[in-house]
Order: sequence, then structure tokens, then C-alpha cells
Amino acid sequence: MSRCNQSAALPVLDPSVLACLREACGDDMIAEIVDLFVVDVPQRLSTLTAAIASTSARHVSREAHGLKNSAVAVGAMRMASICDALEQAARAGSLTDAANQCARIEREFHGARQAGDRSRRVARPAAALLWLMTVVVGMATLWGYASTPGPAAKAGMTWPSGVFARDARRPTLVMFLHPHCACSRASVGELARLMAHAQGRARVSCALTCTISASAFPKRRGSGSSSRSRRRMDRPRGNTAAPGWGSPFPGASSA
Repeated sequence: MSRCNQSAALPVLDPSVLACLREACGDDMIAEIVDLFVVDVPQRLSTLTAAIASTSARHVSREAHGLKNSAVAVGAMRMASICDALEQAARAGSLTDAANQCARIEREFHGARQAGDRSRRVARPAAALLWLMTVVVGMATLWGYASTPGPAAKAGMTWPSGVFARDARRPTLVMFLHPHCACSRASVGELARLMAHAQGRARVSCALTCTISASAFPKRRGSGSSSRSRRRMDRPRGNTAAPGWGSPFPGASSA
């Protein structure tokens, strides 16, 4: 197979080269490389034409080598093959077909530029579509996570004794509270209304994480006496009369 037939069998732009560039650098870098190729090659072609006219084989070989490197960088393998043939002929001192090869290089350059433009036009919508699909899948995943209930909890087989003992006749709930926590105080209020509505159909026990005593709430600078801390538990103490309520407070009712 002749050198001409070999170059014709090569792709105008090798997709594997473009794929490697896209993976390593991204679409923006590909655009910069193609733009540099489009600007650089016409200048090199002008220099190559002048070198051929001056019959300087050394200059022709040098310019053909530079054009070959530019073509390989963007995957213009057909153009690179013609440049390599011209370079080898110039090194051998033969410029008989140099003008014809220069014209072929110019034609292949225009073909490679058009192929690069088509690839860029295809890559941009594809990148936008990929971004949109990623956003949609991500939002769907987040929505599913937020709206899907978690696995049902398994009731413990062993329950505390005494006031927290499990009632086999009714659903039993144990709530752990901290007397200083605003969330706990709000939860106690909600629980009182729930138990009033349940009318004894469920049993609720509340466990406090600290004892209610003066030593448990030492006086702090700027916070007043320890009685203020104890007054924070007035609401939990007052709600111990709710139906189905169990409390570890001394003297409190335990339904």
C-alpha cells in the first residue's frame, strides 16, 4: 500500500485522541487546543510554502515536522501522515512532490477543522444533558431519602423494672428528658395533650437525665438562684396527672 493510500485510510480526527483529551483535560481544554491548532497551522503552512519556494530542504523538513506535531496533538492523523511523508522526503533531499503534498496538507487541515467544529457542537449539548441528568437524579435521590420512612424499630425484649415496667395490656412508651432542654419541655407539652386524647389507651413513662435537687442545679453567675432551674420542671411535674403517665418523681402518680 502506498503512502497516499495509507493516509487516506486514517481518520480525519481520531476519536480515541479526542476521548483521551476529554478525559484528561475536559471539554474546555479541548476547545483551547483546537483553537490553537486552527490559529497555528495557517501560519506554519505559509512558512512551509515559502520554504518550498526557496527549495530549502532543511527548512521544509523542519516546518513539516512542526505541522505533524500540531496535527497529532488534536488527533488529525491523516494530516499528520502527509506531513511525515513530506518531512522524510525533505530529509532525503527530495522536494519534487513537496508543493502537491503541501496542498494536500492544507485540504486535510480544513477537513480536520470542520470535524473539530462538529465534535465541539456535539460535545456541548451532550455535556449540558449530562449535567441536567445528574441534577435530576440527585434531586430524585434526595427527595426519596426525605420522603421514605426508615425501617421500623424493633421493640426491646428486656424492659426496666419498677415504674418503667412494660404494660402487656397497652402500648408502652418511655421518653427520656433533660430538665434544661427546651425541646424536652416542648415534647412534654405535646405528650400531655396526646395522652389526654388517648384516655388511658397507652402508657407513657418519662425518665429524667438528672435528679431534681438543689445540688443538681448549682448557682451560676448571672443566672439567679438554683430555684430558677428547679422551676423549669414545674410543667413536667404538673403534667404527671395526665392519663397513662408514669413518672419517677417521689409521690407522683403512676397510671
